[in-house]
Amino acid sequence: MEVVSNREETIYRKEFEGKPTYSVALSKKKEDGTYENGYIKVVFRNGVSIPNKSKIKITNAWLSFNFFNNKTYPYIFIDNFDLISKPNEFENMRTTIESDIGKQIKIDDDMLPF
Repeated sequence: MEVVSNREETIYRKEFEGKPTYSVALSKKKEDGTYENGYIKVVFRNGVSIPNKSKIKITNAWLSFNFFNNKTYPYIFIDNFDLISKPNEFENMRTTIESDIGKQIKIDDDMLPF
């Protein structure tokens, strides 16, 4: 089954045993009008690395699975995608400022989050 998305999907990234793991959020409206959320694992080609909360448009993907301990673990294998946007680089950044007399710090406009 081939998967193509006509909308932006947010990809979530976590580190597990020193390796990145990815997922995409799913939601559906319940009868009472509230929403129920879930996640499904996402796998990219080797060498692909994207930041947490990046938005992508899937252009080529398919459903696949791992079989382990007599259980099936489905995931979406994303072969090709367009990167729409990265999260704000300053969102989770910790900064340390060192002040030395006579030391100048240059800040470019593209370094500022606004």
